[in-house]
Amino acid sequence: MLPTAGTGVCVKVPAGLRGDLASFAHMANIAFTAIRKSSIELGDYVAITGMGAIGNLAAQLAQLQGAWVVGIDINDIRLAIAQKSGIKHTFNSAKTSLADGLKAFTQGAGVSTFIDASGMSAVVEQDMKNIAWNGEMILLGTPRAPYQSNLTDTLQKVHLLDNVQMKGALEFSIPTHPSDFGKHSIERNVAIVMQLMKEGRLVVEPFYTHLMNPKDCQEAYDGLKNKQEEYVGVVFDWSK
Repeated sequence: MLPTAGTGVCVKVPAGLRGDLASFAHMANIAFTAIRKSSIELGDYVAITGMGAIGNLAAQLAQLQGAWVVGIDINDIRLAIAQKSGIKHTFNSAKTSLADGLKAFTQGAGVSTFIDASGMSAVVEQDMKNIAWNGEMILLGTPRAPYQSNLTDTLQKVHLLDNVQMKGALEFSIPTHPSDFGKHSIERNVAIVMQLMKEGRLVVEPFYTHLMNPKDCQEAYDGLKNKQEEYVGVVFDWSK
């Protein structure tokens, strides 16, 4: 059984799925929230900024939803990992401007859904400038650091200029358990992502970089924060 943190939910791990891989199901569920909150349909253009584990998983899930997806980062190693994960289109926004990269990717149509997995307000602001008319901005990452800018420009994209919707994708905005009054739940989402992992349709091995002893947790946290070329996905082996 896989417990999902803070939800009171335990979901049975399907036979044939390794336990260490199943441990990524919680992160996949977080990524899945962005897809559930979106209006992504078959054939849509979707861009995702931030190719860490959660952004990578969100990109894979958007592809499974039938979208044309591009993963964006400023770290070439993470972009290479995204390619190994089956994300067909990527570019480095430090080398190619966001506007130029997206214009080439969408053949000028613009992206209808932009998912931010970076949690950086400055990135979200730039993302907003590159969304097509009637598109949507999904906040998968949580903006936390102070940031000063002209909020009016962003609000005009929502209200006046392009009718862009901004949506939060907090994991707990989806009900915990299934009910007769709603199709989606955290419990169901976790079961779905584990089945996709078992079938090889959602992969985690390319960004599963470390299996560590829990006593080395500080090393893991420091690595994820400060050595992003080396540390992407860390699993603790509690049997040690």
